[in-house]
Amino acid sequence: PFWTTISKVMQAFRSEHKVGIYFFRKTLILDQKWGTPSVIKYEDPKYKFPVGLRAFGNYSFQIADPAAFFVNVVGSNSSYTIVDFRNVMTARLVQPLADFLAESRFTYTEIDANREEIAAGILTKLIPEFASLGFTIKDFKVEGTSFDEDTMKRINRIADMTAEAQA
Repeated sequence: PFWTTISKVMQAFRSEHKVGIYFFRKTLILDQKWGTPSVIKYEDPKYKFPVGLRAFGNYSFQIADPAAFFVNVVGSNSSYTIVDFRNVMTARLVQPLADFLAESRFTYTEIDANREEIAAGILTKLIPEFASLGFTIKDFKVEGTSFDEDTMKRINRIADMTAEAQA
């Protein structure tokens, strides 16, 4: 876990003032996988049709502010694990990704060519949100993307029409 407590040792101690001692793991946690739990929808700016996109990648993180982490995340829980953090990351990732895709106006053909720019844009949106929880996110990468079935049908129709027009 990220942190542990020594409250059991302190229970045997006879005093009206009880103390909890907490230990935080502040090392950088590397190579954490992420993926969008659902399809992210945005409108293709060139072809004007809805695009359904899934994305996945990895990131690194660490506790940067133990006090903010303790107050805003841990609270009265007895432990907080990397899996718990991944769940928070997954839940908070979709909206910044959807916002960035809407703002950047990439057509479906430009998504893979701009994965670094997309990752940087998402990271810019995630940093302040996770800083308020006591974390810092580093090395955020988009490793790959895929389109949903409806989008693939639209893309194939466009490709067919383009091929016929060029023939």
